[in-house]
Amino acid sequence: MLLFFSGDCPVQKAHDARLRELVAAFQPKGVAFVAVASETGADLARLRAELGKRSLAMPLVEDRGAKLAD
Repeated sequence: MLLFFSGDCPVQKAHDARLRELVAAFQPKGVAFVAVASETGADLARLRAELGKRSLAMPLVEDRGAKLAD
């Protein structure tokens, strides 16, 4: 599951609890959850820290040129 992640989006933050529930339910069944940073100039270290702060257990990958987003 790809999550196009923003560390600042209040709408996305409002869904953090549900996302944690989905990760807990489906990761053990083999579903991979990956956060994707597509924003130009994204600070990956800051976004990784934000994932940890929000207890979202998934790796973060950079989408250079927003190719995945497109």
